[in-house]
Amino acid sequence: MNMKEKFAIIEIGSNNTKTHVYEDNKVIYENNTTIEFKNNYKKENKIISTDLGKLYKIIDKSLEYTKNIHIYGCSFLEIFLKKN
Repeated sequence: MNMKEKFAIIEIGSNNTKTHVYEDNKVIYENNTTIEFKNNYKKENKIISTDLGKLYKIIDKSLEYTKNIHIYGCSFLEIFLKKN
């Protein structure tokens, strides 16, 4: 039985979120979505629900390919998580 390795990487940045889904070391899906976490946080002093909704859609799309998802955040998210 030949099991293909499939996984997704989601990189959450201050303004863009990149998604790459791999199968046997080949990209089978990629996307770059603008989610302005940092700018909206500065305006609202919180992460807004619209931004979270966009992120959840990205995760849901990745789940269409695999449950093996690795999510990485930028320094802004690290600062936010330390505050909260």
